[in-house]
Amino acid sequence: MSGGIVKVKFYSPYDRLAGVPEVLIEIRDGATVGDLLIKLLRMFPVLTKVIKIGDAEELSASTLLMADEQVVSMGTMLSPGQDLKIMPFILGG
Repeated sequence: MSGGIVKVKFYSPYDRLAGVPEVLIEIRDGATVGDLLIKLLRMFPVLTKVIKIGDAEELSASTLLMADEQVVSMGTMLSPGQDLKIMPFILGG
């Protein structure tokens, strides 16, 4: 398998549920954010309490994903060495 490693950084409450602030996950070439999330939810099933993937493989609006400081979607392709941040989507006022 070729590919590489992506660092996933959890922000509260995801870090508390996972029990770690970050994790390194091996990805294959051509992997998407969705592929990584499925792998992540298998590693940390408790995260399914807060990370919801809908029928159309869309992420619930309560979770925000960022790679290289850009908001990404489930279909975004990942590259080895990227950092993926998982955080709650919060609106302020």
